[in-house]
Amino acid sequence: MSRYVNIATRIWHDEKFRELPDDAKMLFLCLLTSPHGNMCGIFYLPPLYACHDLRWTEKRYQAAIEQLKTRKIVAVDGDIILIKNFLRYNPIKGPKQAVGAANRLKEVPATRLIECFLDILERYTTEDDYQKFINTYDIPYQYPIDTPPIPESVTDTESVTESDPETDTERKTPKQSKVKYADFVKMTPEEHQKLIDQFGPIPTTKMIEILDNYKGASGKTYKSDYRAILTWVVNRWREDNGHHQGNCSQDSGQGTELIYKYD
Repeated sequence: MSRYVNIATRIWHDEKFRELPDDAKMLFLCLLTSPHGNMCGIFYLPPLYACHDLRWTEKRYQAAIEQLKTRKIVAVDGDIILIKNFLRYNPIKGPKQAVGAANRLKEVPATRLIECFLDILERYTTEDDYQKFINTYDIPYQYPIDTPPIPESVTDTESVTESDPETDTERKTPKQSKVKYADFVKMTPEEHQKLIDQFGPIPTTKMIEILDNYKGASGKTYKSDYRAILTWVVNRWREDNGHHQGNCSQDSGQGTELIYKYD
């Protein structure tokens, strides 16, 4: 739940907002201030929850949400709502907020809107805060195959004994170099094999191709292409292959203005 939200008073003089039907205006303000919302602007809100808050019928709610979707103010995937430019006026600032926002996003059920959200987040967040968010959101326990084993406890004697330099050198595992699997996609052979083990060779090739095309066209870079695939590319691949209903293109948020403004 987000306790505070920035809403400019001039919203009532905004032409796009004034053109909305009264129910759509009311619903938009409800979504912005909903107790079910969070600091990310993407949250779980079944229609019946909103109907209860507004004391509306479901038919009335559906008519209003369609108005907001048509004007690309919000994106909807089942029971998940994404307020398109929420982060423009409620940006995530600093490492603590980045960690908090990532933890809130983990509470949101799986949705194709995650990819859209991450694009919006990157646009309205500093590079350091964005990377902090991604690192927190992609912590190993989300993907059991990546979780490192818990080290065995050492004895009291071992803990106070000086290490043998030669033994320490032997124990160190050399860091794997990244291999180029496409023009703009690199990862370690181990990461590549994990994708194959989890999804199969053909889907892995397709997902690498999706990421390669995206990075080549946008100029975007990732600290870990492997993590990018697990974070959003897999959802795009599933969508392209009919594993998800609907599409995200109409709600990509690219260049779209929310109707609450400061300037």
